[in-house]
Amino acid sequence: NHWLLELKGGYKFNKNFMLDSRYGFTVSSDEQTEDYGSSGTGKYDISSSYFGVYATGLYPISSVFNLYASAGLTSTTLDVDGTFTSSNYPEYNDTSSESNSSTSLAFAFGAGYVVNDKVSINLEYSKLHFGEFDDFDVDMNIGGFNLSAYVLF
Repeated sequence: NHWLLELKGGYKFNKNFMLDSRYGFTVSSDEQTEDYGSSGTGKYDISSSYFGVYATGLYPISSVFNLYASAGLTSTTLDVDGTFTSSNYPEYNDTSSESNSSTSLAFAFGAGYVVNDKVSINLEYSKLHFGEFDDFDVDMNIGGFNLSAYVLF
């Protein structure tokens, strides 16, 4: 699991519609180890970053609470650093770094507490990337629950 840091910003056109963008990156990486038996061991360190643009519909419940749903596109970059070590085949010991980007549809929905006209605090569920990273031949889903603050301008 990754811990993410995300920056959100947007422009609110009226009480029911806004455009927003998000930039985020992992602040902790995900290290995985693969045992290849007598051939050796692979260790992989995975991190990611993303940028997305979203259209957001807002439904005010009261003057200080609202519900919202967002849909848009997110471009995600996945970085993998790998090390292969083998005591039986030391000539195959190697390290490498790979990076791959992919763009996918994204969505989020949540509830917000309006602090003032420019700031709200939100609890949301988002799915920021789902699909395949071709170079790695891996399907990846990036998303989950988050607590955030919106600053509108």
